[in-house]
Amino acid sequence: MRDVHPGRLLAASLALLTSLVASHAVGQPHTYIIPDIGSPGMNTYVEVISTVDSLGKFLIADGPGSPTALSVQCVVPSDTQRIRISPGIVGWDGRVIAFHFFVKPRAALGPIPLRILVSSRQLAIDTFWVVNPTSFGTKSGGGVIGSGGAWGTRSRRGAMIVDSMVLNSGTYTFSTNDTDPGRQGNQGYFPAIVISRGRIVVNPGATISVGASGKHAGP
Repeated sequence: MRDVHPGRLLAASLALLTSLVASHAVGQPHTYIIPDIGSPGMNTYVEVISTVDSLGKFLIADGPGSPTALSVQCVVPSDTQRIRISPGIVGWDGRVIAFHFFVKPRAALGPIPLRILVSSRQLAIDTFWVVNPTSFGTKSGGGVIGSGGAWGTRSRRGAMIVDSMVLNSGTYTFSTNDTDPGRQGNQGYFPAIVISRGRIVVNPGATISVGASGKHAGP
């Protein structure tokens, strides 16, 4: 039995690399946050990611000592009563920023539109959603995670929050249904991310597969 610590993200590194390199090809947004969901009372590690060709996009022009050098802001001021956002760390030559989003225990569910301030520039980035965990529980015999119903639904950027996840014998894949039909391309190919309040257990005989299907990459 392989037991993953509560709250740990399960992500396919190869899929993440593919999504970054091929962002224009599959029509993913120019700047997005991943994961884009959190649950009341939880802390979520979030990355703001731009495209491969946006070198230096998040680098600070007026020095790190500037009081407004780099921050993520809620577009609706009252949303600051729902989440708290940590200081950011810039990486990947100015194309990625890492934050922690702390969702307050009594935070109302729903969207929180965000923007980022880099020096004097304001950039719209994406929307963070406060959601309740899916009651996923124990599954047997294989199936498609994130395909709806008892299998949960992936967010617009490919994430899920579950109460727990115990997988018995069988092969388990992730849905590649388009999670954001309003955007060009299929957003179902964002990396599959699972965040859990409880245990994630993959028992002997169970397999999680994010492999390609023909010419199409896995999530």
